[in-house]
Amino acid sequence: MNRSSQGTTGCEASRQEPEAAGTLPVKPPSVGRRRVVNSSALFGDESSELAIEHNGDIYCLRRTSKGKLILTK
Repeated sequence: MNRSSQGTTGCEASRQEPEAAGTLPVKPPSVGRRRVVNSSALFGDESSELAIEHNGDIYCLRRTSKGKLILTK
């Protein structure tokens, strides 16, 4: 089921303004054909969660207190 049609994502970062959530600093470097983005550029200083829309579904990327990343649907 498409969660975006329900109006809630269960992910705190989804409450940010769209332009703030999608804004990245200067073009990130790439390694081969893979684009590299520093996690601090995604999360900022205060946030530990962000919402990612992919093929109509919303995923939540969380940073744990131990510095690990967890992606959930």
